[in-house]
Amino acid sequence: MKDAEIDLRRIFALIWRRIPLISAIAAAVVAVAIAAIFVLPPVYSATSLIVFDPIRKDLLDPSAQSSSGSADNARIESEVELLRSDSILLKVIASQNLLPEGDAAPGLRARVLAAIGLASAEQPLPEQRLGQALAQLRRSVPVQRRGLTYLIAVQARSNDPVKAAKLANAIAQTYIDDQVASKVNAMLSSRDVLQARLADARDEIVASEAAFNAFMQQSTAQLAHGPGGADVQRLTGEIDALTVARDTARHLADTVQTSLSSMNWDGLATALAAEDATVLSQQRLALAQQIASLDANSPAATDLQNQLASLERQLRQSADIQLASLRTHVADLDTQRLALQDELRTEVMGSELPADILTGLFDLQSKAAFAREQYQLLLSRSLQLENRSNLQVADSRIASPALPPSSHSFPNATIFLGAAVLFGLGLGVSVSAVYESVVGGFMSQEQLEAALRTRVAATIPRLKLPNGNDTLADLVITAPLSQFSEAMRRTQMTIDQTVPEADHKATGQARIIMVTSAVPSEGKSTIAMALARSYALSGRRTLLMECDLRQPSLGRELDAKPQAGLLEILTSRNGSVTLSDCIQHEPDTKLSLLLGHRGTDRPTDTLLGSVQFQRLIEEAAKTFEIVVLDTPPVEPVIDALYMAPLANIIILVTRWGSTAQRESNRALASLTQAKNSTGRIISVLNAKDQPKASHRQQYKRYYDADYA
Repeated sequence: MKDAEIDLRRIFALIWRRIPLISAIAAAVVAVAIAAIFVLPPVYSATSLIVFDPIRKDLLDPSAQSSSGSADNARIESEVELLRSDSILLKVIASQNLLPEGDAAPGLRARVLAAIGLASAEQPLPEQRLGQALAQLRRSVPVQRRGLTYLIAVQARSNDPVKAAKLANAIAQTYIDDQVASKVNAMLSSRDVLQARLADARDEIVASEAAFNAFMQQSTAQLAHGPGGADVQRLTGEIDALTVARDTARHLADTVQTSLSSMNWDGLATALAAEDATVLSQQRLALAQQIASLDANSPAATDLQNQLASLERQLRQSADIQLASLRTHVADLDTQRLALQDELRTEVMGSELPADILTGLFDLQSKAAFAREQYQLLLSRSLQLENRSNLQVADSRIASPALPPSSHSFPNATIFLGAAVLFGLGLGVSVSAVYESVVGGFMSQEQLEAALRTRVAATIPRLKLPNGNDTLADLVITAPLSQFSEAMRRTQMTIDQTVPEADHKATGQARIIMVTSAVPSEGKSTIAMALARSYALSGRRTLLMECDLRQPSLGRELDAKPQAGLLEILTSRNGSVTLSDCIQHEPDTKLSLLLGHRGTDRPTDTLLGSVQFQRLIEEAAKTFEIVVLDTPPVEPVIDALYMAPLANIIILVTRWGSTAQRESNRALASLTQAKNSTGRIISVLNAKDQPKASHRQQYKRYYDADYA
């Protein structure tokens, strides 16, 4: 819980620090959302509800309805996928004429892609236009099941509310029509298979009847010459006579049908061979001759044409009556013939024929009966399927057709602005976090340690100086119990732990501490001065060297006017200016100071890289226990990199929330490469914001009341 509370406090602190940035980003996002609300075309949504009935229906047999609860869910999901299928959408495109014309102007997306070279600016092919229309329709018509119910929602989106409703209803109706058509096609496909088998069954009947009749003729011929053959001969003769009469009547009926179809009235009269038909034919011929002799547009010709049409109707009626009579006569003859054949077969089967002949007749008769039975079964099933194909109903129906919406669904101003505010605030917080953790300054000791991978000696708070103090470094003297003084002592302890003092006492050399920063105005000179005073107050011989040869400033802050400094020592000839000549002392702390007198106009690398500077540092290390080097920042100038190899420990000062992380990392990398093998680098986070009074109240009694 404690860690979570600390994390929340850091998040709130981040938001508080970056309120301007977060507000600006949120305002920009909201402005874009408002512009989008006015610029984007309105989109209307219409929904058509389809209810699916999983019970299988049979209008010819209502009791045969069935449903399997375990399979209903899968069936409904399958119907949803069918509604989304390209087959349904393509039919809707065709019925609603949604295919763009060939000379239609390309859309904005196509023009942008063509402008940047990702697509061709040419007119698309018909197949491409169809694919574009299909993709656009698929995007604008989502289909989904409503929970676990039997309802399927077909939602259509369009810039026109009437078109949206029309499109949703068209898709729903096309799906239902396709459902019925699929059932009908399945029935008709099964019927076609049976009808193909019917032809084979019919051929089998003909073949079996022919084989049986041929065998019967052989058997009857043998029986006709034997005892009791009179009945067989009689039946055979009657069957032959009926066959001849049936064929004659059938031929006459075919002739009448052909003449009637071709309107051959003379041939029809001859085929009918009836007195009334002959008279009518003669009257028709006479009228036709009279009409040919008259003007076709004359009243008399018109009257004669009407009479001719009346005679032709009478001929047709007479022919229809005679044709029906002939077909009835043919059917009667077939019935009589079949009865005589059955009687003949019974007579033959009951006669005294050899066993092999009787066995053959029985086999042929059984095959013929089976062929007729199979044919009847196939014919009955085929007719049943054909009847069922006309009685198919859909498993789905439109429960609630789509109506034109009264208001647009996109863009929704309330949702747009609410989402924009939330997104803007989230984006602002994210950008602020990224800025502070990657680009911006360091906000905590942990962040500094994680980024630079160095030990942080102390976090120095930002304090408001009271009247009478010139710099924060004075607090080490005037307010030894302040947070700033405590931070300096913590830094001093970290240095002592990192570079033990015993190591230097053994060699008789001072501990050389270099204080620098990545960029100017980080407070490194104040830290160097305060650290040197802290060491001096602890009783150690301490020297603070101002090593900024370009812009020395400690003298002005201390209100001291040195006559010579580091620059004069390094530029003097034959050692005319020595270290002891330039050192000043603070009376309160006994701190020795080597302050800068003026800036140089010479390149500093020749001075700091010289043997004379190394000898100066060696001399200071023999005289003092602690030598603090206040150096220029690393990024602007190269001076600190020349002094880094001479230091035992380097303090990199970083200002809280100000120093860019990339600059600190570059400075650290440069110092790491420049320092000696035994040198160590630590860091100090300077000028950190103070926590709220309620949070620091528990520590107040430990610090000076004026600086807690």
